[in-house]
Amino acid sequence: MRGINPHNRRQSPLWMLGGLFFVLLFGAVATGATLWMAGVEFPFLASAKPPRVQIPVNARPIAPYASVTREDMIDPQKRAIATIELRPDQIVGIGLKYIGDDGQEVSSAAREVTEENGTFMISIDGGKRIPIGRVRELGGAMMSVNDIIGRVVSKEKNPGLAFTESSFLPKGTRPGLAGATPPGMQSMTLESSSIAGLHGLKLGDKVDLIASVPHDMLGEFDPSHKPRSGVQFVTRSKASDPPQAVVERTIAQSAILLTPVRIRQKPSTTSSLTEGQRVQNIPVEEVVLALTPSDIPHVKKALHKGLSVMAVAQSGQAAKGGSDDSEAPAEQKLAVAFPLVKRTIPAFQRITEQDFIDPVTRRPEFAYYDPDTATRSKLVPYDFLLGRVANRDIEAGTVISESELAEQGAKGGIGSVIPPDRQAVVISASQILGSEYLSVGDHLDLLGSFKLEHVRTTEETSRRENETTTRNSSEVISRSTDLQWSTSLGHRAEHWLLAVDARVVAIARTPSESAGANNSIANPISSLTLAVRLRDAEALAQAAAMTSEIKLTAAFRSNLPTASPPNMASVPLCTVAVRAFEKLEPWGAVVARPAITSISIDEVNEKKIVTDLSLFAGRVLRTNKQPGDYFLESDFLPADTAVGISAGIAPGYRGFLVQKEQLAGLELVKQQMRVDVISAEPMTFPSNYDVPPEIVGRTQMLVAASDVEVVQLYEEPLRGVVSAVLAIPLEQVARFESVLASSSNLRVIPRSQSVADVVQATATSDQLPEVNPYTSLKFMEQMVGSDRRVSVFPATTQP
Repeated sequence: MRGINPHNRRQSPLWMLGGLFFVLLFGAVATGATLWMAGVEFPFLASAKPPRVQIPVNARPIAPYASVTREDMIDPQKRAIATIELRPDQIVGIGLKYIGDDGQEVSSAAREVTEENGTFMISIDGGKRIPIGRVRELGGAMMSVNDIIGRVVSKEKNPGLAFTESSFLPKGTRPGLAGATPPGMQSMTLESSSIAGLHGLKLGDKVDLIASVPHDMLGEFDPSHKPRSGVQFVTRSKASDPPQAVVERTIAQSAILLTPVRIRQKPSTTSSLTEGQRVQNIPVEEVVLALTPSDIPHVKKALHKGLSVMAVAQSGQAAKGGSDDSEAPAEQKLAVAFPLVKRTIPAFQRITEQDFIDPVTRRPEFAYYDPDTATRSKLVPYDFLLGRVANRDIEAGTVISESELAEQGAKGGIGSVIPPDRQAVVISASQILGSEYLSVGDHLDLLGSFKLEHVRTTEETSRRENETTTRNSSEVISRSTDLQWSTSLGHRAEHWLLAVDARVVAIARTPSESAGANNSIANPISSLTLAVRLRDAEALAQAAAMTSEIKLTAAFRSNLPTASPPNMASVPLCTVAVRAFEKLEPWGAVVARPAITSISIDEVNEKKIVTDLSLFAGRVLRTNKQPGDYFLESDFLPADTAVGISAGIAPGYRGFLVQKEQLAGLELVKQQMRVDVISAEPMTFPSNYDVPPEIVGRTQMLVAASDVEVVQLYEEPLRGVVSAVLAIPLEQVARFESVLASSSNLRVIPRSQSVADVVQATATSDQLPEVNPYTSLKFMEQMVGSDRRVSVFPATTQP
């Protein structure tokens, strides 16, 4: 038994309670310090926070194409709308949209933010102050929960991010895939295993679907494909047969990925003897695409036939400048785009969108030209081509110019390329020399020529007893012509200008089996369709009927621009002979297709040479014009002058038609030349006049008319000038007619046309004096019985 120490005392309970208190206090302090260091706030210790600007956000993820609900916006911890908070100074300078006094949405920017009575007031442009409750968007972020709830998001929405207008589909869109499908498109669910290239793509990506189509199915996917006549593809019957050639064709263009590849459990039913019928789920990868209605049949057909289909993703990068010009290379951005023809457009057919669709990519392809080249070549943009009519066959791979199109408003058919003032004439190409060089749109003149001489061969056969003799003979037979010797190759051939400025509107070619389907232009020309002026159509029809006698020649004209050298002017020249006092027809060769030369501007101004004949079309010529002559303004009579020889006779004059036999010297004068007409007759005396020999040889010269104008000359082949029209002054008409009737020896004397000054000119220096020998004679009459005799003596002789 242990002994008891009397010095030991019992400990007090107060000391035990004090120790326990200190232990608890130390634990509380340590725990509070740990929580404070961890960032846990203590409400009883927290000081009041300054007010913040609150922007609503979603508190939980929102699936694509789902409608935003209030539950998506509630913060489960705060049990209030989830928000992000900004200090007032953080929104200064940020753009905003608010509801104005008139109820309309107004855009501005925050300049200053102040707090008044627990509400933020924002100062905007113009010094106006609005409460934050009227702000609908701040920096693009939506501020009103009412504008957010009920809208359908366009993609998956992560929590804690503000809502912007780009976060949603357009207002009124229904939730789900139907609402996500863009207008004009339809959604289609496909198994991703049947289309290569879909894995890894994200929602909203655009793809093209390209299928490998065998040749025998090409017509089902490409409407422009036309199989060769007589060719039939044979279906493979053995696995060892070589595979058919395939062609790549785009079956869907710009399809939109509405959902990426996802796995769905597909119910599948199996049956067995031991287990009976059993349903099990098989995972299937699917994807939803938005397709245009025209592409859906092609996609379904390709998948149904088991064709290989590949998805090709389009670029998702934003274009510079915000415009969608990604299809044009960088160096072509400043050029103008023109569509390339993808299939041959037949002549006289309307142009459609399908003429420019590439059968492989199913989209148009463009060529790029700088604006100057496009303007110079008269290229036509895409928007102005649709509905126009082609005036010729347009080959694939080219761009279209205005020269290949009919006039605006043409309805199609060959009549759409024939001008209103013309008719179309079809002529065999074999009749026209040079037809192989023609193409649609060319302008030409048609010349007709035939021989004036032909050789006639005869064969004579004679028989004598048992001998037969054959003798051949030939003779040259000539036809008469009105052309001169120099213009008819010595009267061996005659030519006619049958058509002026004819235009080739169509070319028919002979089909050739050796030529390829796309090489029809190499086939020989069989006939030409020419648009000619109304008066030329009959002449061409007559010439076409004379196939064995007449030969047609195409006279080509230059299509190059007539650029004149410096200080030179382009002057039209006469191409065919034109007689005076005839109208210069606007449809004639002279006006329609003149030859062009260059003459100095000083000479043009000095002589007043005509540079634009169209201004004088319909005017009457004053002078004859030969090929190669240019026209002066003075060559034309005043406007509204009637056609005919009377147009060349001035007032105060009368016209007389004289024959070459009546008036000698006509071959020496020219039109518009001024002449005098004289009569030179030998002196004659009655038989009872006794005249000395020196008087008998004298000649009497009388002036029948003076200052006469040669109005016109008429010529005949081989004979030259045969007649002329003279303008006689009115006061000399009686005398001229009297002398013309009584004299058989009239002659024209040209008057001087020199510009040189006359030496010692007098008032009568230009007058032709008359010679009358009778005034210098003396007569003495003698009567011997009934016989009367008259003696003639010179005036200086004494009887």
